[in-house]
Amino acid sequence: LAGEIERLDLRYRQLVTDIAEATTLLHEAKKARDTLAEGRDAEELASAKTECAAELIAVSERWLARAAAARVAVRAVERHRATVQDPLVERASHLFAIATAGAFSGLAVDYDDADRPVIKGRRAKGGNVGVEHMSEGTSDQLFLSLRLALLELRTAEPLPFIGDDLLASFDESRVASTIELLADFGRTRQTILFTHHLHVAEIARARLHNDVDLIAL
Repeated sequence: LAGEIERLDLRYRQLVTDIAEATTLLHEAKKARDTLAEGRDAEELASAKTECAAELIAVSERWLARAAAARVAVRAVERHRATVQDPLVERASHLFAIATAGAFSGLAVDYDDADRPVIKGRRAKGGNVGVEHMSEGTSDQLFLSLRLALLELRTAEPLPFIGDDLLASFDESRVASTIELLADFGRTRQTILFTHHLHVAEIARARLHNDVDLIAL
């Protein structure tokens, strides 16, 4: 798939070049037509005008064909990319939906103007949001989801997870959802969360009951 994407990218760039060349020819044909329209040597120029009009149509047809081919190439690249989901992003997408209490349905991989992959949050109500447009709490939930997903996918000996006031920027509903997420994560790995916010401890006790050890320092 990576090779196919690269081939289609090259094809797309070639089509863009072809379109630029066709556009130049189209401009030149229009300019020639306008010159003929001035009316000098009417009979000879009328014949030339007809030829230019035919050439103009041919150039337009070529431009349309190449523009359509370029669009098809872009669609093909996007389709290939959509079929290849990074396991890390896929897992983080699921965790992000939980951490945001359903406000986001997951993550999406998009591409910037330089065709570099970027991660965006996919709103439950539709539309993607870049990290730069997220609130502090939502961006923290995104990075936490990526971190947990990375630890889960690690094939070596499981590593413990230690967080220090990770939930300070979360509202209560997302604190509750993230605590349950961390508790589930803690079934296979040691999970420790430090906090100086009493409400976080209270929510943890209310949600997890005896499944959490609360230690006051």
